[in-house]
Amino acid sequence: MSAWLHLTFRTIRKDRQGQELMEYALLTALFALVIYAFLPSTYSNSLNTIWTRVTSLISQFSG
Repeated sequence: MSAWLHLTFRTIRKDRQGQELMEYALLTALFALVIYAFLPSTYSNSLNTIWTRVTSLISQFSG
């Protein structure tokens, strides 16, 4: 898996569209973290559940 990640990041680094995609992904993640930090705990618990499901799905599909 490490070799796959290395190859993927190397390909993304060379590709301009990949760079833009990474920038948007980082901005989206930052935006999500800021919102998560300022939401009341009742919302953060449900967001945590959603986040856990998403990461679980990602790990299932990534192999």
